[in-house]
Amino acid sequence: MLAQQENLIFVAPCFLLAIGAMIVGGVIALAAWLGVRYVHERLRTAAMRRARQEERLDAAGRPLPPAAPGLCDTCQKAADRVYYMPSGKRLCEACFRNSGG
Repeated sequence: MLAQQENLIFVAPCFLLAIGAMIVGGVIALAAWLGVRYVHERLRTAAMRRARQEERLDAAGRPLPPAAPGLCDTCQKAADRVYYMPSGKRLCEACFRNSGG
């Protein structure tokens, strides 16, 4: 009987330590997962912001004129992206680049 009590005295703290270790490990795993998701979201947002900025600015950093699908006045071709110039002229991307835009 005394041996069984000594055995229980040893097993109970080990069992509680194991449960505590699993809880601490779970909290650490959750914190790591949330950290990875946070960093991934920040990088994805930064990449999307850069892509949007590249669409709105030319190589020199100047803002591009408004663009939409339409017909180019110079080459008379339909394009997915036609720049509407302040002068009222509509230029496709190729004609816009050729005109020095």
